[in-house]
Amino acid sequence: MKTSTLFSIFASVFLSSISVARAAEDVAAASNVTDAIISNAEADGIDLFALDPAILNSALSEIESVQGQVDETAATERRRRSLGHLMGRQTPDRTDIVDVHSGLSSNHCSYLADLKSRIYQLMRYPIGTSQLVPTTGGNPTPVWTIADHITFMNNQGINKAIIAVSAPGAGVFPGQKGLTIALARLLNEQVALYCRAFPNRLGFYAVIPLPYTQEAIAEARYAIKNLGAAGVVLLSNHETKYLGHPDFKPFFQALNQLGGRQIVYVHPNTPYVKSGNNLIEANPTTYPTGNIEF
Repeated sequence: MKTSTLFSIFASVFLSSISVARAAEDVAAASNVTDAIISNAEADGIDLFALDPAILNSALSEIESVQGQVDETAATERRRRSLGHLMGRQTPDRTDIVDVHSGLSSNHCSYLADLKSRIYQLMRYPIGTSQLVPTTGGNPTPVWTIADHITFMNNQGINKAIIAVSAPGAGVFPGQKGLTIALARLLNEQVALYCRAFPNRLGFYAVIPLPYTQEAIAEARYAIKNLGAAGVVLLSNHETKYLGHPDFKPFFQALNQLGGRQIVYVHPNTPYVKSGNNLIEANPTTYPTGNIEF
């Protein structure tokens, strides 16, 4: 048998064994990341299982999928560094454009609206013919994917974007504290993982579960210290309470005490009044409700 043939067989077997090993590592990594998310939430007194199983399972499935991208990104970076001395210093094509508000909705920009707390898209969760957040700003919620977002950035010459889940944030379940804090944690874990998959391209603002002040403090601390959030995204009002409400003063004090230079990004929200346990849209103007607090 020719040497070249033997070499080809050896190479094929070797590469196959690497593929099998990597597949096993990917499964283990995906399992580890979901276990860690659940464990970290429990340590902070957050019950992720309070969420509808379809939402939680779909989100964790997406997280496991993105974990594969994270691992591949890390492997690519290791290969790049190991080959750097052979290839010489490479100067990548870059721009100085940084999108610090990658959260524009479709009525303001023709490109993809970002994560936008459109929970059913972000978590790939259509609920029959209805949706948790079917419209935002009076417009149908568009479909968003991380791949499309990166493609858009490449096409527009954007080097880095700070992505954020905006109105209504984690407030899809008004008046339901357990669901709100669970959803905020799940969203932050998911968005943080997108950023780890593209560490040189993406950063994020963390969702905060206001009006629950103490839980919001805990989530801000976790997202900034553990997940690497660049700051937090707040809404102009959280379940009828505006940011100057005295209940929120401890939150801002705690945020200042974290040190560093975290960004507080404020996004408009739909105005509401409370009637019993219900929130009712309150728009005394002729302007579209979704735009009234812009």
